[in-house]
Amino acid sequence: MVFQRNDLHRYQEEAIAFLKGRSGALLIAPVGAGKTTVIHHAFVDLKRDGLARRMLIVAPLRVAQTVHHIEAKKWAETQDLSFALAVGNERVRLAAFKSEADVVVTNYDALRWLERAAAGRVISLDEFDVVVAEESSCLKSATSQRTKIMARIAGWGPAHFRWAVTATPRSTSEMDLWGQVRFCDPFGKIWPGTFVEWRDRFFTPADRNGWAWRLRNGAGDVIKAAIAPIALSLDEAAAKTRPPIVYNTIRVPLPEKARKTYFSVENGLKAELAPDIALPQAAIAIVGKLLQITSGAAYHADGEKFDVLHDAKIEALKEIVEGTTGGVLVLYQFRHEVERMRAEFPNLAVLGGGTSRAEAERIVADWNAGKIEVLAGHPLAMGHGLNLQRGGSTVVWLTTGWSSELFEQANGRLARQGQTGTVTVHQIVAEGTVDLVAARVVRQRLVATMELMKALRGVVPIDPLAA
Repeated sequence: MVFQRNDLHRYQEEAIAFLKGRSGALLIAPVGAGKTTVIHHAFVDLKRDGLARRMLIVAPLRVAQTVHHIEAKKWAETQDLSFALAVGNERVRLAAFKSEADVVVTNYDALRWLERAAAGRVISLDEFDVVVAEESSCLKSATSQRTKIMARIAGWGPAHFRWAVTATPRSTSEMDLWGQVRFCDPFGKIWPGTFVEWRDRFFTPADRNGWAWRLRNGAGDVIKAAIAPIALSLDEAAAKTRPPIVYNTIRVPLPEKARKTYFSVENGLKAELAPDIALPQAAIAIVGKLLQITSGAAYHADGEKFDVLHDAKIEALKEIVEGTTGGVLVLYQFRHEVERMRAEFPNLAVLGGGTSRAEAERIVADWNAGKIEVLAGHPLAMGHGLNLQRGGSTVVWLTTGWSSELFEQANGRLARQGQTGTVTVHQIVAEGTVDLVAARVVRQRLVATMELMKALRGVVPIDPLAA
């Protein structure tokens, strides 16, 4: 089925007009709101009006590989756009940029190569009137190289339109906004000066080492007012088009042996925590070990071999699958979880960091056709862009991580337009463990390090979901 222009929602048309009307724009829309087709239609309109020739899209790897060229074919006005994927080795990237495709799509990890190639005149960016930072929350670290390179690319002369598009502009705090706004406004008209100057103006250290920061009183309103001319949020309008979501916490007790191991490691973590500083690196490593234990296995020092400690979560997953009609999407954090799931589900399909583009496209097609019972995915590989709403309505987090952004994005693979059922999101958590803190962090969009320290120091109960 090919959709027509009048099939767009009103809020999508408003977003298209917003993008076309500004040289720099930050579009904030929830997962599943149709941001991809908004980008495509805005570019087609500009191209038709003679205001744009080509578009460069920088996106997370899986989005770059499997989303834009497929989604464009679903709409009458965008199906004739030609795409070149600058993803892979240098030969593939060069061919994409030297092609005559209307749209070139690359990934954030290719940015250093892209900047060097453009500076050395190996490729030309002169024809790219539109540059898009898709899932612009990838630019939330103001000091990262990708953020700095994207700002420099946006500041080069040819880019007349700079669009940052995301569902989660601030996954931890307003500090995440700096890099995204600087991409939209590379010349610093909104926030003149450096990131450090901006940070010191609006934030104050939350600990003596300056590892954590909090907003100054009233700073949030000032920041919102400053970006209002370039930012459009579609939350309220888009929410009416999305399916309902039900969250369910499934608690499993740790077997006695695993529980003793867990609390032995946790005691070591508490010893690492000073009363007024952020988590040191040693403590962060121990938190990772705690999550391994609750997930059911612990890695050896080589990071490859592991010892199975329990199957409490796998058993809970089996019960969910047996009682579910339709496909079940399982989010995992550790490789050993995949190996142990395969022992129970021989036909398990996996979308992870090592999945090729061709294999990913086949898996997505089979899932949406109802051919896959259990699909395992790592949040980093599943977190943006994939459309999986037609293959099932059940999500299971075997182990919940710390990122509320990845939590929302991964759930949004099923909870998006085209989903016909209520989406159920199960979080399997080990009773009385750090699992419960992680579940609260992602569910309530809290700052992970702060909440973890509070729980471990007894400031809040270790079972914060009980309230």
